[in-house]
Amino acid sequence: MSSDTAVLIEAIDTNLRTAEQVTDRLSPQQFNWRSEPGRWSIAQCLGHLNILNALDLGPLEALIKDAQSGGNPHEIRPKIMKVRNEHEGRIEALPSDAQKKQWKEMLGKRLDL
Repeated sequence: MSSDTAVLIEAIDTNLRTAEQVTDRLSPQQFNWRSEPGRWSIAQCLGHLNILNALDLGPLEALIKDAQSGGNPHEIRPKIMKVRNEHEGRIEALPSDAQKKQWKEMLGKRLDL
């Protein structure tokens, strides 16, 4: 398996573990709570991420299998980067300016979308 594929798998696993740790002890009310109308709940944020990630899982799964079966890393890496760029493009296209502003406020730092 190439180092790029290993990094990708580790990042996905880390994100899943973090989401589980953050939400594990929340009640359904806390999980679905919104600070005010128009703001997203934790459940909505995770649902949004799952929808976007699902669009990429098929292509990524095929690339990971190719890498695990001894595929050429020099051929696989550009394909992974293409999926990544398409994913980033979808993420940038979805949020409204108000949502981007909200995310910047929630993160407390600059968010380039």
